[in-house]
Amino acid sequence: MNMLKKILLGVLVTIVLLFGLLVWHIQAVTRKPAGHNDNMQLALIRFEAPLDSSEAIDLRSVVQGMPGVGHCYVNVAEGALSYSYDRGEQSAEQVFERVAGISNVACHAVTMSASDLEGTCPVIQKNSPTGQLSDWIAGWFN
Repeated sequence: MNMLKKILLGVLVTIVLLFGLLVWHIQAVTRKPAGHNDNMQLALIRFEAPLDSSEAIDLRSVVQGMPGVGHCYVNVAEGALSYSYDRGEQSAEQVFERVAGISNVACHAVTMSASDLEGTCPVIQKNSPTGQLSDWIAGWFN
């Protein structure tokens, strides 16, 4: 009987620790970000054909040098340029116009629809038990 109590106590402690870890994780990923990123936005430009490496380097240096642009990354293999920008200093339209004006390859800016924005987490679906549990726990901290 003493052995059974130790096993049950060990299982109970393990469950409490795992639940605590789950609560901590959900709180950590759903908390409000620090104020310094309030105006930061990510944007993506896709190219219709592959870029050569010299054009990719030129595009990156031009976009990176624009005021308000935080970072710029060109994925040559995928034909994509991603960048972050401060909405108070720069706009995605201005960056796109600049890229389209200097690129030899046709491109288009990727925009997200309202339905895309609703389900931004690719792992958790809102109507699943995991999604409902996450929303319930996140509600404790919001």
